[in-house]
Amino acid sequence: MSDIQTSLRRIDVPQSDVGAPTPLVFAEENKLLFGYYVQTHAGNEPFDTCAIVRVESYLALKFGYPNDEAIGGHRYAPIGLRPCSAYEVLDSEWIREIVEANRVHPHHSDRMFISDRHFIFTFHESVLEFITNDELVISRSRGELRDLIYAEASRQAAARQAEVVRIAEDLIARRSRSDG
Repeated sequence: MSDIQTSLRRIDVPQSDVGAPTPLVFAEENKLLFGYYVQTHAGNEPFDTCAIVRVESYLALKFGYPNDEAIGGHRYAPIGLRPCSAYEVLDSEWIREIVEANRVHPHHSDRMFISDRHFIFTFHESVLEFITNDELVISRSRGELRDLIYAEASRQAAARQAEVVRIAEDLIARRSRSDG
């Protein structure tokens, strides 16, 4: 069960499809990208409309159990967690646990975690929880979810590669100026 201080705040994101959101999570060591099909409403949204969520860096994530039928057993159910919704967890005990565990680090400071935020996206068959200190970047796209996620991941990789090249070129240029 959740800690007495913990509470949930619903966040405004595209509503996941209540029947088959089929969330797809792409996580690297510190980057998180995920998407899901959004709820369609009698002609308002095409059936292939997806929400794509990008998180520049995350600290930890959990993905999987419980599904919507077992959500009542989730530690946050008593404070309002519902299926097919999205929340920010305020005063997260998970963040407090991480801070406590990190205190063994010789350079630890509680301030390192001051801007961390805990988010939960509940879907039909799964729950995604993650901690980040970044804003969520959310967009809508039409198409096959897997193709959209792979395309976005490729764009991000290309942008990171271009940044690495730019930094390397700057270093070479500085070194050439100082040698000359």
